[in-house]
Amino acid sequence: MVKDSLKELSYEARRAGMFYQIYPGDKGFGIWVDGYADKLHVFLMQVLQVFKNYKISEEKLAYAKEEVCGDNLLMDLLFII
Repeated sequence: MVKDSLKELSYEARRAGMFYQIYPGDKGFGIWVDGYADKLHVFLMQVLQVFKNYKISEEKLAYAKEEVCGDNLLMDLLFII
């Protein structure tokens, strides 16, 4: 969902030779940026701003919960019954 908010920024960054990646970590997630060194700090700050300002709607949160937990929750309920 945050990646959707980063689409325009990442498109412009790719055109300028910069890239980012979000990856899971043991204590949360990491953000990796690569490309031309003179502008990487600006790009990283823009990516972090998107994370900081991101607001998720109730329907997007419900959809994400269903995607992540839906099948697992259904399976748990089936085994409990």
